Amino acid sequence: LPFYQGRSLNHLLAEQSPVFVKQYGVNSMATIGFRGASAAQSAVLWNGIPISSPAMGVSDVSVLNAGLFDHLSLQYGGSSALFGSGNVGGALLLEEEPADFTKKEQLSLSLGLGSFGQKETAAKALYQNSRWRFMLHAFYQLARNDFSYSGNNGQELRMDNARMRGAGAIFSADYNLGKPGDKPDETLSLRLWFQRFDREIPPALFESFSVKKQADQSLRSLLQWQKKTAGSRWYVKLSLNRDKLQYQDGVVLPDNTNEALQVYGELGWSWKVNQPRPKAGS
Repeated sequence: LPFYQGRSLNHLLAEQSPVFVKQYGVNSMATIGFRGASAAQSAVLWNGIPISSPAMGVSDVSVLNAGLFDHLSLQYGGSSALFGSGNVGGALLLEEEPADFTKKEQLSLSLGLGSFGQKETAAKALYQNSRWRFMLHAFYQLARNDFSYSGNNGQELRMDNARMRGAGAIFSADYNLGKPGDKPDETLSLRLWFQRFDREIPPALFESFSVKKQADQSLRSLLQWQKKTAGSRWYVKLSLNRDKLQYQDGVVLPDNTNEALQVYGELGWSWKVNQPRPKAGS
């Protein structure tokens, strides 16, 4: 993960995992599939919250930046009992590092340059004490994608109308409801995630030119309370997500805007049957 800071998740998954990534072209969406399952049967979860687009029914991993998350994991197989019905292929889990409420400060910056005008930046800032933990992940991406390719008649052409720009950030705030200095057993957490991608859609081989553009904007929030006791855990989650997709084509479809608002709530309790016994003399 540290080598892919600033890049989209479709690059990381295609190069470092057995997950099948289906890319629909330059600056187009990318979906994932587990073990032959379709993209609609594979979930993408942010701290346990499904973030699939309600308009498409799938998740576009090309607009998910690796620098926004501390941990990425893959859950294979039918896990509908854990992550919702219809999830028979697997799940991609996006998570942040949990707060331990020890004195800690951190600031990191990652820069990347590539061919055809690619520029990538990712940053992380962390402040934590015995009562509070504040963390910020941010990224910025820019690419011209003006590479050369062969046309239908073998002539050399240069990709046009293919610029991409994206930026976003996740702000996290955690509050220790227990006693300072003890192991945190009760916490209240808030997550705010905003991002926007502006992409130009290049012409297909049967098109002489293209003026198509697409803007993807998301605002996601998560409020969570959890309490841990000896062998059990209670938690409550409430999430409000707003997604906006604007597609413009000056030739065929002048302007098309789709907006979706999702509300997600979850109450859970887990308990371990086999509790670890304390060692003698402890």
